[in-house]
Amino acid sequence: MPKKRRSHPRRSRQKESVTVPPPRPGAATCWGAPTAAGPAMRIQPRQVPDRAPADGFHPEPLTGSRGEASCDFVIPSASVPAVRMGFGDLYAEQRRRPIVDGFGFTVELPAVIDLLASVEAGTVTAGAVRELFLEAAAQLYRPLGCVHAESEADVMASCLAQDGCALCEYHRDRFEALLDECDELWERLGLPQQYPFAVSRQGVHTASCHVVRRETPEFYARPTGSSYLDALREYSHSVDRHGDRWDFEGSRRYPRIQALDIHETDAWIAEHTGPRGGVYYKPCRRCSPAL
Repeated sequence: MPKKRRSHPRRSRQKESVTVPPPRPGAATCWGAPTAAGPAMRIQPRQVPDRAPADGFHPEPLTGSRGEASCDFVIPSASVPAVRMGFGDLYAEQRRRPIVDGFGFTVELPAVIDLLASVEAGTVTAGAVRELFLEAAAQLYRPLGCVHAESEADVMASCLAQDGCALCEYHRDRFEALLDECDELWERLGLPQQYPFAVSRQGVHTASCHVVRRETPEFYARPTGSSYLDALREYSHSVDRHGDRWDFEGSRRYPRIQALDIHETDAWIAEHTGPRGGVYYKPCRRCSPAL
């Protein structure tokens, strides 16, 4: 039975439609440099080291905190390096708006004061600073996992309307790895003479066993084109990102039983046998494999 997905405690309060952040015109992509036609401003997210304040002040993150990042803010005639930004600590209900427009983000106050000083000195406009903050929110949306604070229904609606969303991109690498594994599993299952045994989580079978046929789809082909987008969406919006990558809707359409040759089967049995001879697997009673 699929595991129940955990909901973020604040997710039910997020009612606005989701706007998955596209790159702002002329701005940098998440980890790159600005385009040649873009404005002379830059957001450069950087890794944040583990917290170890020298003065002994150790702030405790509030419930729901999703992380923080350090960004270099570069604008005409001004630069504010290593600006600390976070997401998920504070949600100002009086200024509720879409997450990509800043809702749920925090910025360290000294950096804001320095940017205001640049505005006051006339070296940068207030509008440029505003665009800088919005660009930072857009670029940090994925690295800080902001999509997981959105309403599930709104994320799905946005994904369907735009043929993809930040949640799909978040899970794309994991889904690709699963497809790579499925391709190999399917190829092996089609060569029973070369791979005469098959193993599940706790059982060993012959490749022709009824259980293997029952647990294997009649047909499998790696999805491509629009079918790939549909499959990625189904996976991304149903998988438990903290659990087993096989725990998602539609998983039975993918091969998951591993076919092994004789030497691989011997190695698998050895790995599932304790130091005192105890076995942590069960030979199938239906096919009674000759192990």
